[in-house]
Amino acid sequence: MKVRRMATADDHQAQGVKADDSAYEGFFATTDLQPREVERRKQDQNWDILQSEGKISSKTLSLSNCDLKQLPREVLHMTELSRLYLTYNDLGELPDVFFKLKNLTILNLGFNIFRHIPPVIFELKNLVVLVMKNNGVTHDRIGKGISRLTNLEEIYLDNNKLEAFPEKLCDLPRLRILQLSNNAICKIPDRISKMKKLQYLNMRSNRLTVVPKTVGELQSLEMACFAQNMIHTFPFEKVEKLKRLRDLCLYANRLKDRDKIEQCMHLLAKQEGMLRAEENRCYLPRLGGVCDGPFKVWQQDILWIRDNDVKVVAWVHDMAERLEDNHVISKKCKPNRSALPTLMRNSRIVCVVCTKQMFKRLEGDEDPADAIRRYLSQSPEHTIMTVAYEATGIHTLLMPDGRPNFHLQRTSDDDGDKALFCKLLDHVKNAPRIRTP
Repeated sequence: MKVRRMATADDHQAQGVKADDSAYEGFFATTDLQPREVERRKQDQNWDILQSEGKISSKTLSLSNCDLKQLPREVLHMTELSRLYLTYNDLGELPDVFFKLKNLTILNLGFNIFRHIPPVIFELKNLVVLVMKNNGVTHDRIGKGISRLTNLEEIYLDNNKLEAFPEKLCDLPRLRILQLSNNAICKIPDRISKMKKLQYLNMRSNRLTVVPKTVGELQSLEMACFAQNMIHTFPFEKVEKLKRLRDLCLYANRLKDRDKIEQCMHLLAKQEGMLRAEENRCYLPRLGGVCDGPFKVWQQDILWIRDNDVKVVAWVHDMAERLEDNHVISKKCKPNRSALPTLMRNSRIVCVVCTKQMFKRLEGDEDPADAIRRYLSQSPEHTIMTVAYEATGIHTLLMPDGRPNFHLQRTSDDDGDKALFCKLLDHVKNAPRIRTP
């Protein structure tokens, strides 16, 4: 029998969980067991509970904060696992047969005592997220074999003992998120330009003095944090090439050229972005400290398409306010036909609120559903969400081809709206971070 634990959006951000109902299915030792039982198993290091048929077939396993000094052998029989969380333990090695967990997509080994990335991890060809933060990993023990993780999209190496940028990471073709904060890295290699898919780079609190011009070749870069270093040279002239950049953080460095900084501020503002550069060696207006991280959603990222019914307008307004309370800003919008193509180009997520009146939304068209579908099909990069505000099958008529899309069903009671909002927030935060320049 599978044990189900509902995780929060914050859990997802901390653990790298994708927005997927199956992410909640599994066994969480520190939440599914009684505290007394947890303490007993910690003391005895007896995890035979994992041998039951239901748990062996689980997709998710968490043995975080279980005083593990070695991986329980029972885990190696759970070959269906796709997500494994082993944080806050005393692990420094993984067994050679760890490669049996070949279905792993998310592996979190944060807050342990690893001094290297175990080579057996490089056999996990399906791995998408690797978390090794808060260990003792050094740059020379990353491992040459890491380039074999061709599906890896996110790697977290914050709070380790890196004294040089791990250049082997530049060979990862799909890497989108790279976290190297709180280390002792002195230099960024020119080879960073090879990271064509990189969207988020965090090098906060290192020992950088110069950011190379090749950073300007990271065409997919959306957010970059270089706060709390010793940077005196930054390639501001290259920022214009970074059409998707929205959050550049140079807070607390040694920059002196106020004119270049202000020009960069104005440039980013034009593309709905922000440069944070307080606490440098020139006076600047106070705009905020270090950047918000890879899950921030900006004002024009969400485009709402709705009809003009008073109840629907109020409901969308309520959803948008809830998003803002969760540090997500959304565009409240009922676009007309002339504005819709432009607004879509600036958005990343299109949320269509489906009602019985939706067919009347585009007056003058013979088939309004075809018109909406045509707009939704203009860019294959958008994530499409349809929210059924009331019982209707209209969303099946609006969905374009086979791109990523989600359909959420609303119920009329408050608890239903709360549940829908949690799902909406998850989908918004985890939707592909692709934005047409």
